[in-house]
Amino acid sequence: MNAYDCLINGYKEYKEDYLSAENKAWLDFHSTGQAPKVMCIACSDSRIGPAMFTKSNLGDIFMVRSVANIVPPYNEEGGADSTSAALEYAVNHLKVEHIVVMGHSGCGGIAAMMNGDIDENTDGFKFIKPWVNLVANAGQGECDPTVCEKKGVMLSLQNLMSFPWINEKVEAGSLSLHGWHFDIASGGLSEFQEETQSFKEVV
Repeated sequence: MNAYDCLINGYKEYKEDYLSAENKAWLDFHSTGQAPKVMCIACSDSRIGPAMFTKSNLGDIFMVRSVANIVPPYNEEGGADSTSAALEYAVNHLKVEHIVVMGHSGCGGIAAMMNGDIDENTDGFKFIKPWVNLVANAGQGECDPTVCEKKGVMLSLQNLMSFPWINEKVEAGSLSLHGWHFDIASGGLSEFQEETQSFKEVV
């Protein structure tokens, strides 16, 4: 069976549970809208799944997946940026109470940012390299990928605060920002600590 057929077969099994009597209450509440309290910005990497490892249900997390889990800085002119559009909707319309930026080990986007042999003119990197360069400061003076991955999360947290309506809500105490780093090999999750400017493992 090929990979696509596996998806279709999985959906058929899933639909039975989705339409089951046990799920009716969820469908009655969520079929006409959503009210998540958490937004998560995670990497597009196929090996990580924030909703899975936090055992969250459908409707719990407003999810954004992008290369290297990058949050660009605020652009007062607006424009076609899906991450900023998702932030605007989640914060100003859904009124989420938490935003989590989650990096991970072995991130290919961070590796592309660190690789000095790759630039915007390298074939196959015309879109990737300019995007990951948004957190290029994460690689300054560093050769350890894990350190750079965590610094990338920290820079994205800083960029979140450049959005005036996020800054306002954080200062008012109605919105909290969190930085995570997930280790694929060990399953370990570490959380950014503002007071020490470092990551501490969640145990």
